[in-house]
This record gives sequence, C-alpha cells and structure tokens, in this order.
Amino acid sequence: GFVLWGWVSFALAQSGQDECSACHSQGKQLQTSAHARLDCASCHAEHEKYPHPANVPKPACTACHSGIAAEHARSVHGRALQAGNAAAPTCAVCHGSAHETKDTKSAEFHQRVPETCGICHTEIAQQFRASAHGVAVERGVAAAPVCTNCHGEHSILAPRSGASPVSPG
Repeated sequence: GFVLWGWVSFALAQSGQDECSACHSQGKQLQTSAHARLDCASCHAEHEKYPHPANVPKPACTACHSGIAAEHARSVHGRALQAGNAAAPTCAVCHGSAHETKDTKSAEFHQRVPETCGICHTEIAQQFRASAHGVAVERGVAAAPVCTNCHGEHSILAPRSGASPVSPG
C-alpha cells in the first residue's frame, strides 16, 4: 500500500512538474534534485494563477527545514549573515538552488563538500586536498571524512569555542 501511494504521489508530482516545465526550465533541473518527489505547488504559492501574480514571495527553505535553519542561524555562518556579511554561506551556497539540490547522502554531494567549503576557506581546502583524507575523497572513497565530519554541517562553531567539536581546549 505504501509503495503504491509513493508511486502515485510521485506520478502526480511529475505531471505537475511537466505542466510547469512547459514554461519554466526549473522543472527539468528538479527531476534530478533531492526535491524531485515534490509537486511545484508544494513550495510555490498561487502557481495555478496565470499570469502568475506579481510580488508572490519566493519560497524559503525554512518553510520545510526550520530546525536546520535554526542550527544554521546559531552557527558562525548564520551569525556572519546576521552581522551583514552578504558573502557568508546560505542554504543555496552549499546545496544549490532548491531546484537542483542534490541528496546530501549521495557520493556526489559527499565528494563536493571540500570544494564547497574551499570557496571561502581556500588555504585550508588546499591543505585538505593534499592530506590522506583529501586523496581518499578524490579517489571516491565514500567513508573518507570531509569537512563536515569534524566541523559539523549546519551548527558550525568557531574552533575557539569550547563547544566546537574541533576546539583545541
């Protein structure tokens, strides 16, 4: 029963995406996204009205991922955003747009973590790539640790914080 329900809901989502894809290219991107099982209407309010109304707010990741968003807000990255640092990473920096978000448990996502962190942490990323862990990641070893294994994913704290998993003290 659950398998049938999952297939039916996936088929309905696909038909909605196909309809939206007639005008919007994001539907094609969504097919390989972690959000592929969602119908466009799940995130996009008033999508059924045509022409689409002006000033409809873009969907926010926090609508479905509020717990993760709260963790991020307390992290060094979230606090940097709150302090006005527009270059600090948002959801899209690490995960891509909602239409192209990869499954975080996939080998592809795992392998790209050091590259993603290296956007800002260039010198550390170079050191990591030269390390045994970096070489293993490059070879595609799924169990090889990446930045998030030690520093965390969303609740990243400054190393000097006693609560940080990489705190020297």
